[in-house]
Amino acid sequence: MIAKPILDIDLVVRPDRWTALVSALAAAGVRHVGDQGISGREVFKPLHRGAWPRVHLYACAPDSEELRRHLAFRDYLRTHPIAAAELGARKWSLADRDIETYQAGKAALVQAILARALLIKP
Repeated sequence: MIAKPILDIDLVVRPDRWTALVSALAAAGVRHVGDQGISGREVFKPLHRGAWPRVHLYACAPDSEELRRHLAFRDYLRTHPIAAAELGARKWSLADRDIETYQAGKAALVQAILARALLIKP
């Protein structure tokens, strides 16, 4: 699908492994910056962005609602090519905009797709 060149990566981490994860990522130059207002999803950022590809790195517990939402959205797009194409077209139309405009311009469509995905996902 067409998108900004940013990878969204979810790490699924059991709560008893949380401290080890934070320590290992810190040793690799990645810092924990909290949930940034979304419960059930912890955000990590590289200390030196220039050496990294653009990545949104998240850690979620296996039973977190946010992980369930991320997976439902991904699975829905995989099985609904018309929705994926619609989102791709929207992203393409916003591709030359700044990141805030890009995100705002696709937000309503993302939310609509997510709502449909959650209706069919257990």
